[in-house]
Amino acid sequence: MAVIYSHSHGDHYGGASGVVSQADAAAGKTKVIAPADLMEAVIGEAATGGNAKARRGQYQFWNAAAG
Repeated sequence: MAVIYSHSHGDHYGGASGVVSQADAAAGKTKVIAPADLMEAVIGEAATGGNAKARRGQYQFWNAAAG
């Protein structure tokens, strides 16, 4: 099994734990394929646009907690 991360948007990496555990990935049971700078891009996007992206996500995907 392999998990492929295409880019740093949350809807492209956020659900991986639903199909593979971190322990399996660390043990080499699952191959992880991703750009070399994926984590830097995730952190950078969160730092520069986190609030705006969260707000857009609420409009786009509906925020069930808000009712």
